[in-house]
Parts: sequence; structure tokens; C-alpha cells
Amino acid sequence: MSLDLTAFRRRLHRRPETGLDTYETAETIMSFLDDLGVASKTCAGTGVVAEIEGTAPGPTVAVRVDIDALPIEDLSGVEFASERAGKAHACGHDAHAAIGIGVAEALMGRRSEIAGRVRLIFQPGEETFQGALAMIEGGALHGVQAIFGVHNRPTVPLGSVVFVDGSAAMAASDRFRITVKGMGGHAGMPHQTRDPLVACAAVVMSLQTIVSRAIDPSQSATVSVCRMSGGAVFNVIGDSAELEGTARYLEQSVGESIADLVRDIAKSTASAHRCEADVDYTHMVPPLMTSPEAVRVAMGVATDILGGSKIQRSSAFMGSEDFALYAARIPASYFWVGSQGPYPLHNPRFVIDEGCIRIGADLMTEIAVRAGRTDWPSPRL
Repeated sequence: MSLDLTAFRRRLHRRPETGLDTYETAETIMSFLDDLGVASKTCAGTGVVAEIEGTAPGPTVAVRVDIDALPIEDLSGVEFASERAGKAHACGHDAHAAIGIGVAEALMGRRSEIAGRVRLIFQPGEETFQGALAMIEGGALHGVQAIFGVHNRPTVPLGSVVFVDGSAAMAASDRFRITVKGMGGHAGMPHQTRDPLVACAAVVMSLQTIVSRAIDPSQSATVSVCRMSGGAVFNVIGDSAELEGTARYLEQSVGESIADLVRDIAKSTASAHRCEADVDYTHMVPPLMTSPEAVRVAMGVATDILGGSKIQRSSAFMGSEDFALYAARIPASYFWVGSQGPYPLHNPRFVIDEGCIRIGADLMTEIAVRAGRTDWPSPRL
């Protein structure tokens, strides 16, 4: 009798953990793997790596699922809602972990069909973009020749999957923090100050010209300021103000241009308002670039299992994923399985149709088996 993957998912949903602090989650995953007879070990402290050996020689292929939650309240209203204030599985990584357990169970019953071995990577820290690099540095990709990832998508009907046209599946993610320094003073005598908040507001508006006027319209990019702060009371102009935001793009050369423009615009605009700007700009993860060979395997499986009418094609998704760090090293495929919910990813009311768990597990199991029969280039790790 097969495992109740829904019950497993709900267990994780009640006890969400964020970032790299997924200790209990990792223990739960390892306990279930042990019950299945699958040897596993921790990686990067709170990640889990397991391997299932086939009965014939072949490559090592990996299936990666993420396991961390978000630092937001759970307002879903489900009976198995988060028991931890300020933490919620509002991106469905609990369902992804359940998919990974389902793959482990299925592959243990199909070992005679596996050529080589399948490595299961349960990764923390996806939401903070810390996990993939930590897992790679911990050896999770050692010897792996191809890797496959999946994510639920509530805007897609249950039973359908989405593949991206072109090699860039998701955008790069950069983070910038701009500190504007002026000179504070009395709000009734602003002429005696150099107001950093006014300068900050001008920087925000000027940054909007990067995508609209400095980037080729045929190249996808976004620059968004998501936080601005400054001052302490209503009648005092402060000495400094700060804004923080993100840039997304599909081509690395575009990202380099954006980084230069953010720095130049922030400094020159602040200077025009008699202030100074310090810019901290960080390239966090690159674009997620898939390989034709890996996509061909994954799409072939999805077509055979679900039918061609259930395959949706899409332009690149401008969200970001640290799965990109795996894909930058070895052939990779990444796709979305429909989870048919009324709220988008990262919404505190996020819910899914849990039928997507079994669909995802069935797809990733067959992908892993077929990938073992595919010729892959030697790993570069």
C-alpha cells in the first residue's frame, strides 16, 4: 500500500521552518526515507540527500525538491494550518517534499528499471537563495550528470503542466540597497536641510527609466523598489533614508547593464538633490537555463502520462529560483505542475489541490527512470 503523501504534506504544513533552519523538516524526511529502506544523510546541515541504486550501470541523475517555508502568517483557514506564528508553507514546498518522498517510494519498487542511480535532493533555503549553493558546496551534485526540478503553480489547472519555450525558464535575481545621506533638521525650515527622503523619492522615479529607456524592449527585465524608509517622527527631517529593491532579467549582459545603471542613477540623482548615495548591489542567482536534452526527457514523460493536451507552453517566468545554480553546472529541466488554487504563490491564504502531489511524484519518478537511459555529458564537478 502506498504512502499517504497528503498526510505527509499536512504534517510539514503544520510545522513550517524557514531558510536554512529546517532541522525538524529534515528529520521527518529522513525518518520516512528510513521507513522506505532508502539510505539518506544530511547535507549543508539541514538538507537531505538520498540515493537509490539501480540494477544496471548508468549515470547518476538527480531529482531536487525544496523544503523551506516563508516568513509570513498562515491565513489559509485549513484545519492543518501552521502552528508556528509568522511561518507558513505559502509556496507549496511542503507539497514538493511530499513529491520527493513519493518518488523515493516508487523508485524503490522499480529498482530493476533504474540504470545507474537516482539521487534525491531535499533542499532548504530556496526562498533565501542560500540553499542550492550550500548543497552544492556540501557535495550534493558530486557525480550527478543531469538534474530535474518541479514546482507547483496554482494558476494552472490540476492535471496540466507548464514548460517554458526557450532555454531561459526563470529570471535572475539581484538585490540592491541604496542609502541616501543628507542633513536633517526642522520640518518647518527645510531650506536648512538636505532632505534624503525627497532625494530617495527622486531615485525611485529615476530608476523606472532603466527598463523603459535604457534596456532593449525585446529583452525582458524588471527593476522594482519594494521598500523605502527614513525619518523617525512627523516633524523632523532625518539625516538619511534607505530604499531596497530587486532586478530581474533573462540575459546576464542585461543584468550587468542594470547594475551599472542603478549605481549611476542613484548617485547622480542623489547628488542633484545635494545628497550622497551609497549603493550595495548583489547578484544573487543567475537566470535558470534549461538544457534541450533534459527538457526533452521531462516533456516526453509528461506527454505520455498526461497527454499532449495537458502540456502548456509559456514564456519565461520572471520569478527566480536558486535551482539555477544547479542548472548552471549540469543539464537541467524545470517545469510547473498545476495545483489549481484561488490564490497565487506567496499569498498568506495560499492553498492547493493536493492531487498535484501524486501527479508530480508520478512524473518525476518516470523522468528519473528515463533519464537513466539517456546519454549525458560527463559532469563538470
